[in-house]
Amino acid sequence: MRGTVTDLVTGLVLAGVTIKLMPGNYTGTTDTDGIYRISPMASGKYTITYSLPLYEDLVQSDYEVKLGTVSTLNNSLKPL
Repeated sequence: MRGTVTDLVTGLVLAGVTIKLMPGNYTGTTDTDGIYRISPMASGKYTITYSLPLYEDLVQSDYEVKLGTVSTLNNSLKPL
């Protein structure tokens, strides 16, 4: 799984965003270009939480991951 996280208002990329997938202990962090990569992962449905201080957490439920494929999931976080 990979993607880019941006600021919802400005469109600028966000570095340091923590991405957590549950169940399991899958985590990732965006780099200076706002890009994250998390692998390998088991097939199944996950709840994904994006968090960064001074921004609202974003939670997506029932995101399906299939083994052997690379999913791209881009998102934007709203400033507080």
